[in-house]
Amino acid sequence: MVLYRNKYRIESTRLRGWDYSQPGLYYVTICTRDKYPWFGQVLDGDVKLSAVGCLALRCLRDLPHRFGHASLDAHVVMPDHIHAILALTTASANTRACPAQRRREGDSSTSPMMARISSRPGSLPVVLRSFKGGVTRRARSELQVGFSWQPRYYDHVIRDDDELTRIRSYIADNPRNWTRDHATDHGRDAPWEAS
Repeated sequence: MVLYRNKYRIESTRLRGWDYSQPGLYYVTICTRDKYPWFGQVLDGDVKLSAVGCLALRCLRDLPHRFGHASLDAHVVMPDHIHAILALTTASANTRACPAQRRREGDSSTSPMMARISSRPGSLPVVLRSFKGGVTRRARSELQVGFSWQPRYYDHVIRDDDELTRIRSYIADNPRNWTRDHATDHGRDAPWEAS
């Protein structure tokens, strides 16, 4: 960790120099706060979703409708996290958003200050911020629960077909490996690393 203004700060996990608004395949993992199992439980290798889990799955599957340039590939909602592969095409395809929504999603064209601190419209951070915010708002208002996410998320830029195949397999196998992974607590291998 690095000191910033005499305080420790967490280093960015983003790929240095990568433009997260450019077309590509992105593997993401998003966790609930304190890894609380809001989304359900795994029984006999299958995920049994709770009401919050069903809501999260609906919101995840709705992303391509909300962001015309995003499509959802392999994905799974686990008890305390979500794995998904998102494909982004050109962000300019996100023309359906009204001006207020574009501002909420990080359209920095309205202010020079916002241009320095906001993500590009349609970028991966904007799509995920919208998803996380939507799940949180709906869980709290519709289900009357105190749901919350970890503040950050993990992402990986998928660079070739071999990585894509390994990550898809990892996502598909995640429910079956749940008991084994949680028995060792740190037994997960990065799915893009060669075995």
